[in-house]
Amino acid sequence: HNLVKDDDLAEQLITLPPLVLFYAWFSFSFMPLLVIILCSDTIARDVNSRYVRFNLFRTSRAAYSIGKTISSASILLVALAVSSISVMIIGVFRVHSFSFFGSLPVMMGFVIKCWVYSLAFLGVALLASQLRKTPLTAQILGLVIFFFLIIISPIAEALSGPGFSRLWELGKLISPSNYVMNLWHPNIVTNLKASSFCIGLGIFYFSIGFSVFSRRDL
Repeated sequence: HNLVKDDDLAEQLITLPPLVLFYAWFSFSFMPLLVIILCSDTIARDVNSRYVRFNLFRTSRAAYSIGKTISSASILLVALAVSSISVMIIGVFRVHSFSFFGSLPVMMGFVIKCWVYSLAFLGVALLASQLRKTPLTAQILGLVIFFFLIIISPIAEALSGPGFSRLWELGKLISPSNYVMNLWHPNIVTNLKASSFCIGLGIFYFSIGFSVFSRRDL
């Protein structure tokens, strides 16, 4: 209760199997960084190799970028699902009281929530990938934006206040990490609001990158 401000959320976390709680914490903590590292060069790699020109002979830039986004998002979902199943199989053999089928619905719930959360960072990765021409510079830019968004949320939380200090609320608004606890919350309405913001942020960051990519000389 001391670590979580919301009593309903605290009560839910107490009832979760420790292995499920560990998986949720681990995936929410490290999946965003993995997304940035693996996906920031998605488009920049094709631009650097000139392969993108071949693709754009057959399709539009919008279809190309959206296709890359959908394929990356699909891979993320599969990776999360496979990793969660693997963790539960380990739990069956290593944790005496662990129930595979009893934990399955909760675990899959966290898979979906982490996937939605990761979509915001996928937008950041594709923002960087569409702004840069080489994989390395795209990854560097993605990491810079990532750490900025991670840091800005607690800073904005601390400095936000009345008057002009309310402008710091924008820092919380643009940071996906600000919505983690709401994604974990047992209330479905709270979940849906947080999910909408995360998906919206992903689209927002992707759109910034595409606004530049759509006019670039390739």
